[in-house]
Amino acid sequence: MRNVRNCLSLLLALALVFVLLPQAALAADPTGQCGNNLTWTFRESTGELTISGSGKMTDWTADSDVPWFSIRELIQKVSIPDSVTSIGGFAFYSCSGLTSITIPNSVASIGNFVFRHCSGLTSITIPNSVTSIGNYAFCECFDLSSITIPNSVTSIGRGAFYRCTGLMSITIPNSVTSISNDAFYRCSWLTSITIPNSVTSIGDNAFYNCSGLTSITIPNSVTSIGDYAFYSCSGLTSITIPNSVTSIGKWAFCDCSNLPSIVIPESVTSIGKYAFNCSSLTNVTILNKDCTIVESPATLGDSTVTTIYGYEGSTAETYANNYGYKFVSPPGPCAAGHDFKDGVCTRCGAKDPNYVDRTRLNAAIEKAKALKEVDYTPETFSKVKTALKSAETLPADANQGAVDAAADALIAAMDALEEADPFRFEDVKDETAFYFIPVYWAYNAKPQITNGLDLIYFGPNSGCTRGQVVTFLWRAAGCPKPESTETAFTDLKPGAFYTKAVAWAVEKGITNGTTPTTFAPDATCTRGQIVTFLWRFRGMSEPTIADTGFTDVNGTAFYAKAVAWAVENGVTKGMTPTTFVPNNTCTRGQIVTFLYRTMNG
Repeated sequence: MRNVRNCLSLLLALALVFVLLPQAALAADPTGQCGNNLTWTFRESTGELTISGSGKMTDWTADSDVPWFSIRELIQKVSIPDSVTSIGGFAFYSCSGLTSITIPNSVASIGNFVFRHCSGLTSITIPNSVTSIGNYAFCECFDLSSITIPNSVTSIGRGAFYRCTGLMSITIPNSVTSISNDAFYRCSWLTSITIPNSVTSIGDNAFYNCSGLTSITIPNSVTSIGDYAFYSCSGLTSITIPNSVTSIGKWAFCDCSNLPSIVIPESVTSIGKYAFNCSSLTNVTILNKDCTIVESPATLGDSTVTTIYGYEGSTAETYANNYGYKFVSPPGPCAAGHDFKDGVCTRCGAKDPNYVDRTRLNAAIEKAKALKEVDYTPETFSKVKTALKSAETLPADANQGAVDAAADALIAAMDALEEADPFRFEDVKDETAFYFIPVYWAYNAKPQITNGLDLIYFGPNSGCTRGQVVTFLWRAAGCPKPESTETAFTDLKPGAFYTKAVAWAVEKGITNGTTPTTFAPDATCTRGQIVTFLWRFRGMSEPTIADTGFTDVNGTAFYAKAVAWAVENGVTKGMTPTTFVPNNTCTRGQIVTFLYRTMNG
C-alpha cells in the first residue's frame, strides 16, 4: 500500500512540474532538413526562418512538400547564408508575412514558384550571382513595386512576374534573350519597361493587360511577337515594330483601345487573327505585299473606322475588299519608313517615338563645366560635381525620363550654389598652379580646414608641421569630438590648437606618434607620413597595384602601401615618374592638394 502511495505522489509531483513549466520549454523551435547539407530552424518569437549549411536547397515540386509549409504565414524574416547556391521551388510560396528578403551572392538560381503569392513583399535584391529566375517565381507579389534584374540573369521563367499588380518599373538586362510567356501578365501598374537588344522574341501573354504602358519600343533584335503579347494594353498610344519582326501572333495588340495607328514593316510575313482589333485604330499601313493576314473581320481594326494603306494587288488590298475597309494605295511618302531628323520626319512631319531630346541636358553640362570651383563654397560645389558626373555618364540609350531627371538634378545643384569668399592670397593667384583649387577649397570649407600663414600669404611652398597636418585632416572630417583628449604623448602643449585633432587621430588609428610617448607636433611632416595619415583615414584599403614605379620607395617601409594606395586613387603621381621622395618635407601646397584629392576622389 505504501508503494502505491509513493508512486501516486511521484506522478503528482511530475504533473505539477509539467504544468508549471513554460510552454517554450515543452515545445522546441521547429527544425529540419532542406537540402543535402542544409537545415532550417524557425523561431516563432521573432518570426525568423534561418537556413544553415551550404549547397543547393531542395527543389520542391509542390507547396505542401516544403517542410515549413504549415507555418508559412508566421514567417516574417528569412536569413540565408552566403553558402547557399540555389533557392528551391515553392520555398517561400504564400509567405504572406514576408516583407523583404536579401538573397546572398552565392545563389545562382531561383526556382519555380519560390515567392509566389508573397503578398507583403515590397522589395527584393537579386544579386549578380543569379543566372536564372524560375517559372512564376514572383507571381502575385502584389506589393512589389520595382525590381532590377542583374546582368548575370540569362533566363526569366514563364509568368515570373505574373499579376505583380504593384510593379511600376523594371529593367531587363542585355543578358536576357527572350521574354517568356505570361512574364508580366496583368502588371497593370507597369508604366515603363526597357527591352534590350538581346531579346529576340516576346512570348504569348507577355504584357497581357499591362494597361499602364503608354508606349513601348521593340528593339531590332526581336523577330516574333507572341499571341496576346500586348492584349488590352489600353494605355498604349504608340508602338514601333522594327523591320526585324517576321510574325505577329493572334490577338497580339487586340483591345489596345487608345492606339491610333500602326505601321507593319516589310519584314512581317504573317499577322494572326484579331491581332489589331483596336477600337481607335484609324490607320494601318502594311508594307509587305504578300503578308499573310488571317481571315477574320476585325484583324486590322474596325472597318467603319480604320483605313488600310498598302500596295495595289497586295494581300492587304484583298483583305480590305473582303471585309469592307477603306483601302488607300500607295501607302504614303513614308511607307518604307520615316526619315527622322532631330525627332521629326523630314517628309511627313511625324514625330520619332524613339527620339530622346538631350538639348536641355547638354546645355546644363556645358554651363556646369564652365563654372570655376574656387568661386563657390565646397559644400555646394560638390553637389554640382556629383550631378555633373551622373549627367556625363548617363547611358547613350537612356530614355527621355532619365535624361530629364539628370538635367533637373544638375540645374537644381547649380541653382543652389553659394558664392565663396572672393579673397585671394598674394602667393596663390596663378590659376594654373596644381594647388590653386585645393587651397581655396580648404580656405572656404566649413569648418575651415586652413587659412594662411597670415592675412596676405598662404605659403604654398612652406613646410607643414605634424600638428598642423592632423588638424587639417581633423577639420576636413568635420571636427569630430574625440572620446578623450588624454593621450600618452608627453610633448603636447596643454590647450594647443592640435590637442583634439591628435587625440582623434590616435583613436582612429591614423597615427601612433613618433614613439609611444612622443608625437613631435612641431616637427615637419614628410611626404611619406602625410600619405600614410590619409591612407589610414580612408580605412587602409589594400592597394591592387604591386609596383608604383618609384625607385625610392622600399617595399618594407611603413609608407609603402600608403604610397601605392595614393597613386592608385589619384592622390599623387610622385615628384617624377620614378621618384616619390618620401622623406622630403611635404609643403602646404602639396598637403592641401593631397587632402583635396582624397576627400573629392
